[in-house]
Amino acid sequence: MIIGTGIDIIEVNRIEKNLSNERFLNKIYTKQEIQYIKNKKMNAQTAAGIFAAKEAVSKCLGTGISSFSWTDIEIKKSSNEKPYIALYNNAYNIANSKGIYKIHVSISHIKETAVACAVSEGISKEFKEINTIKENLFTFSNANKYIRKRENETHKGTYGRVAVIAGSIGMSGAPYLSSMAALRTGSGLVYTIVPQRLETILSIKLTEAIVKPIKDDNCGFLTKENIKDIYDIIEKCDVVVLGPGIGTNNQTAELVTNIIKDTAKPLIIDADGLNCIIECVDILKKRPGKTIITPHPGEMSRLLHKKNINSKNKVILARDFSYKYNVVTVLKGHNTVTASPDGSYFINKTGNAGMATAGSGDVLTGIIASLVGQGIDCFDAASCGVFIHGLSGDIGSCKIGEYGLIARDIIEHIPYAIKNIIQFEGLVE
Repeated sequence: MIIGTGIDIIEVNRIEKNLSNERFLNKIYTKQEIQYIKNKKMNAQTAAGIFAAKEAVSKCLGTGISSFSWTDIEIKKSSNEKPYIALYNNAYNIANSKGIYKIHVSISHIKETAVACAVSEGISKEFKEINTIKENLFTFSNANKYIRKRENETHKGTYGRVAVIAGSIGMSGAPYLSSMAALRTGSGLVYTIVPQRLETILSIKLTEAIVKPIKDDNCGFLTKENIKDIYDIIEKCDVVVLGPGIGTNNQTAELVTNIIKDTAKPLIIDADGLNCIIECVDILKKRPGKTIITPHPGEMSRLLHKKNINSKNKVILARDFSYKYNVVTVLKGHNTVTASPDGSYFINKTGNAGMATAGSGDVLTGIIASLVGQGIDCFDAASCGVFIHGLSGDIGSCKIGEYGLIARDIIEHIPYAIKNIIQFEGLVE
């Protein structure tokens, strides 16, 4: 089982400035690591990658580097240059006390920075004492089953067509964030379906997406009158996002309920899409296609007409809702729960408090939609999407901190999260 994870990011020039300092080298690196760096002609990226990996491993152990010497962690390289870990002295003792028997590490680079991710594998003390407990944690190993290196003989149609039905006056950011997140997650084509009044701003903001304006008689929101035009567009798509920033007025709500009842396409319902159905939740049972909902606790409480949603009852509520309404439920927040109608569920451990920011949920919706469009089953896509979303935020926060993190920072780091997942190929729990 997975015991811990750690992520670190460091600017390469910080290491480069110290590479000529023998005291620094001997403090941070083992003799073998120093020789490896010298063999790489004192390459600063190489040295920074090893530094970041040591920090990531120390976080993975749950103590930070202060509990042992830098040289108690050694980053070795296999014959194919894949990094692996050796622990000595206090670092080894800490790992042993926690039941850790293996640590996997991935090192990559983002522009002028080095990024490392570490995952520790073992048997925790609690698991030894109560060996019937199973923690349903979604990990790098799970994600790696679905996020694979791309084949050469492919084209943009291979990676899915995503429709994003979203936006209203004052809410142009929501369709932008969902669309960009889908593109950054690898979608081949993204169609952004918005009221005509948003066409200009979104055509400027979205270079790679295909903006599809829907006539709105200058009202700035979508209505039931638009349903035929919308159906003509989504007919050729593999998955549909419904709700981000779409509004909750009666005319829009009528459109939303009709799309939910009529389209057989896989549907991800988020934000206002959910708020539009709080008085008619049973329409989810009549869906002709697969459904994913992505409520935060406030939206979930409105759907259930229930006040108390907390960390203690999230798993039960998500599983019950999924079973009752035949949907995949992504109940967002700290330790997001993803539940399937058959009772399966995962708890996510990636992410940080900096992601409690406007638009973060729109980004998650776009990520999940992209994975569904690429042919991944809805429950697997939702679980994996939550993991990627949190990991992207973690990488971003390592770079700029939690306070200044915004939704666009999460989008910016999606490719690096995916890159690190691919590099964890072969992790077995």
